[in-house]
Amino acid sequence: MDNIRNTLRTIFQETDPERILKDIHKIYDNEDKFRKNCFPYQLSNINNNQSLDECKAVYEIYESEWEKEGHKLAYGSESKSVFNVLSAFTNDIFVQEGGELLCKYQHILRWREISLTLGEDIFTTSYFASSDLVSSINNRNDFSWKPILSTNNKILKQILNKGLTDLHFHLKGSSFHFELSWLSLMNNIENRQSAFKDIDRFLMTRTAYDSSRSNRELYFLVIKAAAIRMYLFYEIKNIEKPEKFKNIFSKILESENENEIKIFQYDLQNYISAEKYLNAFSFEGKVIDYCLDSSIAISKNDYFGSCFNSGERYFMYSVFKTIFKSFKDTLYIQKLFHVYLLIKERLRSELIQVNKKVGFDNFAKYQDRKSMFIEYDSVYDILLHSLAINNSLTHQNISNIEARIAPKGSEEELVKQIEKTDEFISYGDLRKNNSDARIRNYDNYDFFKKDLPNISKYLYTYHFIKIPDKKCEGIKDEVLSRNYNTRKTVKEQSLAINNLRKRNNGVRFNGIDAANSEIGCRPEVFAQAYRYLKKYSYLPEISFIDFTNLGFTFHAGEDFLDIVDGLRAIDEVLNFLDYRSGDRLGHALALGIDPAEYYMSKSKHICLSKQDLLDNLVWMYIFIGKHVHGNYRNLCFEIKQECNKLYSEIYNNDLLGEDLDSFDMSVYFDAYCLRGDNPKIYLNLTSDNDYDVDRRLKPLSFWKRVGLNYNELAVVARKRKKARLLYYNYHYNHAVKEQGNVYTEYKITDDYINAVKDIQDAMMNILSVKQISIEVNPSSNQVIGTYNRYSKHPMVRFFNLGLTYNEKELKKCPQLSVSINTDDQGVFSTSIENEYALMATSLAKEMDEKNESKYVDRMVYDWLERIRVMGHEQKF
Repeated sequence: MDNIRNTLRTIFQETDPERILKDIHKIYDNEDKFRKNCFPYQLSNINNNQSLDECKAVYEIYESEWEKEGHKLAYGSESKSVFNVLSAFTNDIFVQEGGELLCKYQHILRWREISLTLGEDIFTTSYFASSDLVSSINNRNDFSWKPILSTNNKILKQILNKGLTDLHFHLKGSSFHFELSWLSLMNNIENRQSAFKDIDRFLMTRTAYDSSRSNRELYFLVIKAAAIRMYLFYEIKNIEKPEKFKNIFSKILESENENEIKIFQYDLQNYISAEKYLNAFSFEGKVIDYCLDSSIAISKNDYFGSCFNSGERYFMYSVFKTIFKSFKDTLYIQKLFHVYLLIKERLRSELIQVNKKVGFDNFAKYQDRKSMFIEYDSVYDILLHSLAINNSLTHQNISNIEARIAPKGSEEELVKQIEKTDEFISYGDLRKNNSDARIRNYDNYDFFKKDLPNISKYLYTYHFIKIPDKKCEGIKDEVLSRNYNTRKTVKEQSLAINNLRKRNNGVRFNGIDAANSEIGCRPEVFAQAYRYLKKYSYLPEISFIDFTNLGFTFHAGEDFLDIVDGLRAIDEVLNFLDYRSGDRLGHALALGIDPAEYYMSKSKHICLSKQDLLDNLVWMYIFIGKHVHGNYRNLCFEIKQECNKLYSEIYNNDLLGEDLDSFDMSVYFDAYCLRGDNPKIYLNLTSDNDYDVDRRLKPLSFWKRVGLNYNELAVVARKRKKARLLYYNYHYNHAVKEQGNVYTEYKITDDYINAVKDIQDAMMNILSVKQISIEVNPSSNQVIGTYNRYSKHPMVRFFNLGLTYNEKELKKCPQLSVSINTDDQGVFSTSIENEYALMATSLAKEMDEKNESKYVDRMVYDWLERIRVMGHEQKF
């Protein structure tokens, strides 16, 4: 099945659409000859483990079998088509039960890989088209099936039907960004240059297999796709094409000049608009797609958004059905449709993370551009929020969603933000009274009296945005602490959040988080904000108020330049952010990934800034001494030598003074323990008697009073003048910051790897004792992380109760509380049910060192059931 999946990628992803357009008026065999020559090279690029000869053999199978798979549909003819390979694949993958299309459970991992790359609709619509022809079904009008197919595993379905939670759910990243973007472009193709100009900077790298292949801008191709869609729409609707349209269509298809093709946008848009406003279905006065008419705008539930993509699905289904009815008479249509699908996939690969690059920075590029084709306040913009929540709740048995949104800087803005988002989410509900869909007066806003659908099933969690440090123009670095601007923004947002908490009973948000790239913005930046929002609830002066307590989570250990760096970030969350029982960590991959595999993948060399390397090594040295029982004397000696070297390179300058001219491990660690403090306080805290600042701070605002961290380590460290001076220089010494930002390479030893493994074990035990939970996100972690199999997910190392009866393995495991979540389900093309299914089947297929099944199916289900229950226990 790997061969047929790679063949599908070759045909519907790697083929050059412009090559097909060039041959569009030539004999069909020309394209066959070209594909036969290029196919082996394309296939070998997808699968490096196959030789060219093996790839040629795969092509022979394609030509003799898969290309003719659908011939039975064509009334006994044996016409070949590139689309027949879809039938060859889907006939093995899909099954229909109770009117629902399902993926066979044993194929879910293979299905995940190919559907992530090409999308599900190309497979589902082609399958229904072929199966309906066989069954003589001519009146299909329901195209609102699940966006992510379920499996036919009945046991798993029973578990999922008991009720799920999605506690790590980024609202804007959880909608159908590509589908909405495509509909937006196909219905409004004019004046999109600026958005495409931005996305073209990051086009996914594609290998050119043909010397004549051009590197057209994406907008150029999408205009052609819009023209093809309009042409094929006329075909499937049996609408006579106007002569002027035919002329415009030919010029767009034949054009090889980017500026020339844009001249015809206006005329093309006129024909699109005519269909939109004359024949398309309108909901609340808004048209989503000219291909969506009233006959297919039907929802089986109370949410219209379930069929938002029905027009595109109907279009694809109808074209497939036309092709399958008669291959020989539809060669021109086949070529046009193939071009359309290739261009559509090309845009999809820029909005859905399908490349194999690891790390948060790669993901961030997708995250930042996901909505760039969706115009503000358009119907697609409204649907973004509505689809994220309502499609999740409509198609799955979810009882609770904690939707992450970024906070605003004032109380009034926060109110308007939640109020507007709630209104957007209510869009499309067929039960709601339209008179309720209005902007309410801010002074009378009551979060819990709104009669909106599903409102009891979702609440908001505010997540601060981690932003790497930047220099401020016109201001010397010595004046500003590290991450000054982010600290300032977070303060404004924290004060606004707290004012809103004081003003309202039962606020429509229930938690605090900090998200985005960890590199360059550490937990210390958010320490004061977390302590402020945590401890304010316990002030005597507000004890009489019905004050909503917040839950607290933090993205930590997700992305890092060294596992130790991720582990240190988790430790900083515990010690700087006043973490307590019931608090949560997002991802925490650094806790559980295999150190040996990680460092071998880096050839035992890591690259990071000198400041981070020094901090990591000092933290590692101290942590080993306190919590690790192994014999690491040699490693600690090597660490200390490297720290001496790094310290002399970063901190050895005239501005520090003689007291700090040589490295002292204990002094440096004490200074490190102060990083949870507000650095501004240390502008004047340098004398021997200034460490006891608690007395001086009490008359000040509560924000300033929590500027100091009263963790035991920080309290002791604050008494040492050298530690305070070193911490001051860490923030305000320009030379220190400049030298610390220089990158260096560090060689990893076997002792280092073994120590990291022991540190992971010790840290997991600490989290277990503190009762800190972990939100895991299997697909997100698998795509961003450094491992490539779901069965390698660290959650198995976090929690294995139910997976095994082996007492030794059970005792060694910390049995942390974990929950399964989706993260950015739109970017990763998944759902909460899909996440459970992927983990279940990956563990069921896992083999041990004897090549025997490592886990028993029944035990995997028991393990997932325990995790499902823990999801409910973790709710804020």
